[in-house]
Amino acid sequence: MITITGLADRLAIIDVVNQVATAADHRDWITCRAAFTDTIDLHHDSGPGSDTVAADDVIDRWRRIWDGFAATSHAVTNHDIQIDGDRARCRSHVQALHVAAGTVTGENTYTTHGFYDDRLTRTTNGWQITACEYRQIFESGNKEIFANPAEDTRTRNVTAVQTYFRLQQEQDFEVWITLWADDGAQAIPYAPEGFPRLVTGRAQLESVYRKLFTGYAKLTIHDLRVEALHDPTRVLARWHTHADLTDGSTYDNDLIGLFEFNDDGTLRLLTEYFDPTPFSAVTGS
Repeated sequence: MITITGLADRLAIIDVVNQVATAADHRDWITCRAAFTDTIDLHHDSGPGSDTVAADDVIDRWRRIWDGFAATSHAVTNHDIQIDGDRARCRSHVQALHVAAGTVTGENTYTTHGFYDDRLTRTTNGWQITACEYRQIFESGNKEIFANPAEDTRTRNVTAVQTYFRLQQEQDFEVWITLWADDGAQAIPYAPEGFPRLVTGRAQLESVYRKLFTGYAKLTIHDLRVEALHDPTRVLARWHTHADLTDGSTYDNDLIGLFEFNDDGTLRLLTEYFDPTPFSAVTGS
């Protein structure tokens, strides 16, 4: 016999299971994340197997994959629930449609049919999913649409930023300057007086930076952190620069840079923030 409490638990569990699908389809990643405990056991037929992972990492991975689709639609039905105190299991049917970006007809869609097997626990935040397993029984359409252009772009641009700093340390100016677009620009909001706050065009960048490069006896980048952003054309970097200069002095500074890239992978704009005082001392600005 189902009690009022038991019925309320069943409805709450159905809501949480559906919440994952609905929130993901609407790209509401905060609501989607709230359905899970901090760590979850995740298993997917097409994935690397079962593993205990941080829920934040799962949501971030899903967000990156979903960025490549024009739309998704997950229909979750037939919830079969067993409750044992503060733990529960919910098995349900799912049909998930994925639509590739730019799709006009149905040829660039992919649909998977299968079963979710979720384990849940009652927490101070209500019922939350602690383990999620997906078993596929049938698929149709074009699975190649999972090749994610946004993620490919993001990876390429992160690599470009890493190359940017590697070439600086190697003092390979001739290759370094080719990373910039012809109309690339650098914005320095807190540039010291006498140094340009905006350098526009590769020719002007070459003129400014060639002088800086020739002033370095040795340049070292410390504590470099390169972070991909939601917009795949933007990359955030934080680092410490130490330079031994040819005049025998040294330069140290902490910097933050926002790198923005064109579709062809060239650097369109770098907005760089740093303390202008030590920079002014070495440039004479």
